[in-house]
Amino acid sequence: MSSRPTRLLSCFLAGFLIWVAAGKALAQENAKRHAVTTAVSEHTAIRVAPASRFTAGPRASGVVSSTYEIVSNVPADQQVIASIKGTPPPGVSVWVEIEPPAGADATKEEEVQLLSPDGPTGPQTLLTGIGQVSEAGLNISYTTEVTVGVEPGSKQIRLNFEIVE
Repeated sequence: MSSRPTRLLSCFLAGFLIWVAAGKALAQENAKRHAVTTAVSEHTAIRVAPASRFTAGPRASGVVSSTYEIVSNVPADQQVIASIKGTPPPGVSVWVEIEPPAGADATKEEEVQLLSPDGPTGPQTLLTGIGQVSEAGLNISYTTEVTVGVEPGSKQIRLNFEIVE
C-alpha cells in the first residue's frame, strides 16, 4: 500500500513541475512578444534671452548683445527668419546680427535691417542651412539708430524669430 501513495505523490510532483515549467515558458514567450512603440513628433524652437535696455539719442546709435538657443530634430534644411511684431515707433532703425549654429550659415556677413525709420522691412532671413541641431549660448546683437524726430521716452520694439522650412 505504501507504493500507491508514493506513486500519487510522484505523479502530483511530476504534474506540478510540468505546470511550473509550462508557466515559465509562457511567461518567457509573452515577454518576447511585448513591444513598445514611441511616436516622435517634429520639434523646432528658438529662444532668445532678453536684451538689456539701452539709450540712444537723436542721430545716435546703440548696440546691445544677448544670447539665444536653437533646437530642431527636423533633418530638412530650415531657416531662421525675423520680423518686427506690432507697430514700432517711427524714426527708429533696428539691425540684427546672429551667430549661426554649427552647420548653418548667416545670410549676410553684416547686420540685417529689420526696421527702418519708415517702418518694418518685412520678414528677413537671418540663417540658412539649419538641420538637426541643439545649441545654446549663441550670440545675437541688436543695433539701433534713432532720428531727430523721435519723441523722448521709452520705445518698445518687439522682434519675432521663427524657424521655417
